[in-house]
Amino acid sequence: LRRQRQMCIRDRLGVALYIWNTFPASNATPPDLTLGVWWPEPEGTKYWFHPAEGAGLTFAGSRLYTTSNNVIIGFDSLPATEDAQPDFAVGGPDPYTNTLETNYIIQNPVPASDGTSLLVSSDSQKLYVWKKLPDESGAKPDIVYSLPFAPWDSALFGNKLVLAGKDSVYIWNQLPLNGEFPDECFKGSIGNVTFQDLKGVELDDKYFYVSDR
Repeated sequence: LRRQRQMCIRDRLGVALYIWNTFPASNATPPDLTLGVWWPEPEGTKYWFHPAEGAGLTFAGSRLYTTSNNVIIGFDSLPATEDAQPDFAVGGPDPYTNTLETNYIIQNPVPASDGTSLLVSSDSQKLYVWKKLPDESGAKPDIVYSLPFAPWDSALFGNKLVLAGKDSVYIWNQLPLNGEFPDECFKGSIGNVTFQDLKGVELDDKYFYVSDR
């Protein structure tokens, strides 16, 4: 990058790439170019910045490499416009496919079962549902929910399923074996109790419990 007299920095959340044409002289020096798609992504936009937190970037030859969606993505040359898209991916079919999702690799799974079905929540904002208990490796789920929050814990009592994480609680009164929406959604609070970072949830025939970090 020094040969290009430019400097690139990716922000820690992985949703923006900043480029300075000359080395910044102070904290107040704005970047000359900002790339990346911010939540919520515009309709029709291909979202390619979705890397693990802390991942880096490097410049080799004439190409810029960084990571996204569990693959290495490359630009054939240093991006020059804010809508620049990657030219290729290493380790996946393209820069836009999350291979963790297409291969059903579950991050931080929390399982729950009624003895017949299996429901696994993940803090990657997913709920995986097997209608029948899987009995072999690589068994694909029947349903995958994409959630607007990251559940950290789940609880199952009878047919009632509860997911909790961050500041949200979702409740299904019947097991969601056919893609049903939750019956109750709470965000931020229940009654006069506010939530910030929910880490645990439990329930029985009389009580409902949550723990907040």
